[in-house]
Amino acid sequence: MRRVIFILFCIAAVCIWNTPNAFASYNYEVDSDNNTDLDLLKPKIEYVNIDSIKYDDSGYSYNVYYTIKWRGSKYMSVGVGMYTGDEITISYPMLDSDYGKYEIIEDGIPYYMVSKESGTIYSEFYSEICFWVSNSYGMEEYIIYFDKGGVLASNDMIEDDLMDIGGDGEDLFQVFDCSGRLIGVCPNREEIREIAPKGLLIIRHIRGSEVVATEKLLNK
Repeated sequence: MRRVIFILFCIAAVCIWNTPNAFASYNYEVDSDNNTDLDLLKPKIEYVNIDSIKYDDSGYSYNVYYTIKWRGSKYMSVGVGMYTGDEITISYPMLDSDYGKYEIIEDGIPYYMVSKESGTIYSEFYSEICFWVSNSYGMEEYIIYFDKGGVLASNDMIEDDLMDIGGDGEDLFQVFDCSGRLIGVCPNREEIREIAPKGLLIIRHIRGSEVVATEKLLNK
């Protein structure tokens, strides 16, 4: 339900605030006489990589840095939604931009690859980042979901024992409960079980201002 609401909001945002360029990728020209493979004409998001997630000092908000690669149009749209339950609480407008200068040719096919940031996302909300690419042959979307606290919702790993994710000294380990509430910060892995209550925990391994790893831990 929340995904449907967010997508409808994004479509409205594009139409209202960016009417001259809304879905401008529909103007993408393809020589269909020389390209008989319809799959090559359809827009496709090859991948979206999360490069890092950076948090403010209080843990109240975070910013997602990502790299996206796609083909089928020099235009790419991205938006952010934050939710409590099934309703949109905060939503950044879907921005449709021309990334023509990032074109790379692979096997004769134009691809586009850019690295960007999400903008501020508040840790108290569930959130998602939605990517869209479209042309006259279709549209493709790619959505990344985050639980509260900026934990990737697709990460379903539960470890009975702490993983050896390495690093001591300058590294820190933030410990959250399953609702995203910060329990404490540890200078090393050994102290996590001592300060944390029993149950499902989120362990965020931080080195400097970047997150090295985020894992779920079942503290028995």
